[in-house]
Amino acid sequence: MTDEQQRFTTWLDTDVRSTAKAINWVEQQFGLNYSESGVDKLLGRLDYCYIQPADDERVAQLLQKIRAANSGKRLLRRRP
Repeated sequence: MTDEQQRFTTWLDTDVRSTAKAINWVEQQFGLNYSESGVDKLLGRLDYCYIQPADDERVAQLLQKIRAANSGKRLLRRRP
């Protein structure tokens, strides 16, 4: 993993992030312009996936809080 990828994954791991926030962060930090599909591919290579609402109450509460803050954008997390 490159230093840039390590910085990116460290940032991703500090909170649940939306695709839009990931695109903006990469642009601000590295000056690179990614499309949504480009970020999707990068995240897949880094073993991240999208999360969906779950039956687990804790996860459901967290997702509700994040959705309120992010207007329902797709959310990211590292694959288990």
